[in-house]
Amino acid sequence: MTRQKILFLDIDGVLIPRRVYDMPGQTKPLVTVFDPGVVGMLNTLARECGYKFVIHSSWIRSNFGLHAAGNCETVKDHMVNQGLLSEYFHEDAHCVYRFSGTRWTAIIEWLQDHPEVTRTDYWIIEDEFMPLGTQLNSARVMTTDFDEGLTYRQFRQIYDGKGKTRDY
Repeated sequence: MTRQKILFLDIDGVLIPRRVYDMPGQTKPLVTVFDPGVVGMLNTLARECGYKFVIHSSWIRSNFGLHAAGNCETVKDHMVNQGLLSEYFHEDAHCVYRFSGTRWTAIIEWLQDHPEVTRTDYWIIEDEFMPLGTQLNSARVMTTDFDEGLTYRQFRQIYDGKGKTRDY
């Protein structure tokens, strides 16, 4: 079994921070255009550090972003249209909300289905704090600010392997 490195990606607050709501070409009232700087940093993490992308956004469950985005059948399709390179997505790229209803348990279920991914092989990039008591012990969570999205400093922490691991 080959170990895999994973970036669990949220969309709103990570790829679409509030600071890009008024950039040229943004769609409204539902914003769907990603921050190109964040897209570039994520592609760099995949290319240079070997990460694969897995989507854990509420967009998967609701598809509300896809309606505003146009002719996309999946959230992954939209993400590729926005510049994330398709070869960097894990073959099981959508973290499906099967039994639970929360993004955190969807990640737990995804990890249970993929034992090749150990707790030191992934990062969860998310703008919401993980609730206390969630069964992601010692999860590697990079919490972004909704207004700013993934910052260069956070990118460097993941790239350099110095991001903080949290015990919940």
